[in-house]
Amino acid sequence: MRVGTRGSRLALKQTEDIIGKLSRISPTKIEKVIVKTSGDKIKDSQLYKIDRKGIFTRELDIAVLEERVDFAVHSLKDVPTEIDENLTIAAVPKRGSPHEVLVSRLDWDELPANSRIGTSSLRREAFCKHYKKEFKLEPLRGNIDTR
Repeated sequence: MRVGTRGSRLALKQTEDIIGKLSRISPTKIEKVIVKTSGDKIKDSQLYKIDRKGIFTRELDIAVLEERVDFAVHSLKDVPTEIDENLTIAAVPKRGSPHEVLVSRLDWDELPANSRIGTSSLRREAFCKHYKKEFKLEPLRGNIDTR
């Protein structure tokens, strides 16, 4: 079998987890096929400003439809609410920890009003602004290796 995956460290880790789970059910050899998505190529824009659905999933879906891979692993947050009628979400593994962290030299309560905080998430921006409206939010894009 061939599994389509993005090439980021996080995507590869998620794919390895799925391969491990499938291997416990059936000892089938599964080959990883790395597919570069539009989201991987566009590095200079905040994601919510890009008017395109499936920015991290579309090319993987096409690989499945064209039978270049047998299935693909997506991060569920990247899957559009509507998918191609010829595809199905075949499985959703148990969710890992939903917790996030702030990396700072100071505790959250000690951050000055003009602190610069990097994020690419509208939800995180809203949370930070709600907590302290003077925070300076800076766009932060990239995967684990480039942030």
